[in-house]
Amino acid sequence: MAAAPRPLLQLVIADGRLEQRAERLAGDVVAGLGLVARDAAELLLSPEVGRVRVCGSDRCALRFVDRSQGAGAAGAR
Repeated sequence: MAAAPRPLLQLVIADGRLEQRAERLAGDVVAGLGLVARDAAELLLSPEVGRVRVCGSDRCALRFVDRSQGAGAAGAR
């Protein structure tokens, strides 16, 4: 018996706190990766692309959108 698809989780800020919300169901890995690709494309086409930063640690390649106050004027690091 195949396992039911797991809900996709989205991290959101609600009332100043980071929370996770269950979104649509992904039927398989390809569908899940498709959603990641769509979100990345939307980010690349949005004004927020200028807020994408790279983790400052030499051992970290994490990218994130910096939504802190004044981050848009700071430029990419």
